[in-house]
Amino acid sequence: WWLWLPVGIIIFLFVMSVIIIGDRLRDSTDPTQQG
Repeated sequence: WWLWLPVGIIIFLFVMSVIIIGDRLRDSTDPTQQG
């Protein structure tokens, strides 16, 4: 299980970073969209 554990962490961090970056980009490109 110690082989897929770090892989799962990397995938989790990658997905979270993509979601956060996507939100930041959407907010910067569409400032009228609040919430």
